[in-house]
Amino acid sequence: MLAGSFASTYHGDPRTTHDIDIVIDPDRNALDRLIAQLDAERDSISEGAVAEAWNRAGRFDVVITDSGWKVDLILRKTRPFSHQEFRRREQVDIGGVAAFLSKLAGDDPPAAVGEPPHVTPRVVDGPEAQGQ
Repeated sequence: MLAGSFASTYHGDPRTTHDIDIVIDPDRNALDRLIAQLDAERDSISEGAVAEAWNRAGRFDVVITDSGWKVDLILRKTRPFSHQEFRRREQVDIGGVAAFLSKLAGDDPPAAVGEPPHVTPRVVDGPEAQGQ
């Protein structure tokens, strides 16, 4: 799922960075296959950073040396919000390429992301109302 500046630019808040943030949700075998498919002459990656990212549900970088682009591969976190965010991603067309993109927080009602739809003010009666 594309995140970061690519997602914010798509949603109308342009930012420029020289990296691409992609949230991924692989099992360990899928992650190993992804790393094996990278071009060792063109793509710079730290196997230690991959192992650390796996152990901490963190991120690691792939630098595409011929272009200078850095791809931040971010392992999806285990917290409930991150599961929900990943399920809510949407497929979009970016320059003729189909990509999954993080949705804006306001695209769904808050209850869909596990938060109350609104805060109900507490009505205070009796002695509490007078500060007693």
